[in-house]
Amino acid sequence: MTKIYIYKKNDLFTGFELDGHTEKEILCAAISTATQMTVLGIKDELKLKPKVIVGDGYLKMTIREKDIANDKVQLLMKTCYDSLTQIIKNEKKYVKLEVKEDV
Repeated sequence: MTKIYIYKKNDLFTGFELDGHTEKEILCAAISTATQMTVLGIKDELKLKPKVIVGDGYLKMTIREKDIANDKVQLLMKTCYDSLTQIIKNEKKYVKLEVKEDV
């Protein structure tokens, strides 16, 4: 099972964390694509420096405090969240998505 945590603080997205593999390769690929595109958009297109940790079946991105209120960052994060919601809507057996308050 893949666990996805979306972090928010004061209604603003602050990052995400994915852990685990699904039994369906196509589902894993879709989740990976949505999140990696978000990381690349923030790093390469917006030229910002989020903290990114990558491991086997693991990806965590944390947006720097000074970049959280950036409208383009929020747009990319909202699009990622919406994409993940649609990707997993019929896959509850394989994926759990939870929004957590970032403290």
